[in-house]
Amino acid sequence: PFTNVLTAEQRHSTAIAALYARRGLAAPTNPWTLDTVPRFVTVRAACAAGVAAEQDNIAIYDRDLTLDLPQDVRQVFENNRAASLFNHLPAFARCAG
Repeated sequence: PFTNVLTAEQRHSTAIAALYARRGLAAPTNPWTLDTVPRFVTVRAACAAGVAAEQDNIAIYDRDLTLDLPQDVRQVFENNRAASLFNHLPAFARCAG
């Protein structure tokens, strides 16, 4: 699932960066590099970490969606949450096995 999720996450990041740009704000820089990403002994362990990460993402969106958000922000957050819940989480769960 890694390639598919990576491509989707790039789209999600682009959508969030566009929200910043529309408001004349600089988007935060990505703190991750090839040297700082976690390493896993097995694919199954990496998938289990993916499950946990997607659960965390969903929880963040659940929290943020309780706020009074501009409609464009709400729409991006709802789209990203749905992708995590219905696409990424199940893909990692199947892989984690």
